[in-house]
Amino acid sequence: MIKKEKEELAKKIATEMASKFKDLDIDALIAIGGDDTLGVAAAMFKYSNAKIIGVPKTIDNDLLGTHYTFGFWSAVQLASNVMDNLTTTARSHQRVFIVEVMGRDAGFLT
Repeated sequence: MIKKEKEELAKKIATEMASKFKDLDIDALIAIGGDDTLGVAAAMFKYSNAKIIGVPKTIDNDLLGTHYTFGFWSAVQLASNVMDNLTTTARSHQRVFIVEVMGRDAGFLT
C-alpha cells in the first residue's frame, strides 16, 4: 500500500513540475546529483516525458552504470586528510577518536 501511495505522489509532483517547466518555457532539465535528485528527474521523464539529462554526482559512489561519480574522489581525499590530522592529534594527546564518514550504506568511503 505504501509503495502505491509513494508512486502516486511521485507522479503528481513530476506532473506538476513538468507543467511549471512548460509555463516557464523551459525545454529541458539537467539534473546533477545522487539518488534523490536523479530519482525526481527519472519520475519527471517517466510521467511527463520531460527532456532530462542526468549527471551522477554523489560521494556515496553507488549509482548504477558508473565506475566513480563526481564528488567521490574529493570526499576520499578530504576524509584521508582529516584522518591523518586526527591521528597526529590522537597520538600526541594519547586519545582514541571515533570518526564517522558519510556515504550511506555503500561502504566506499569506509
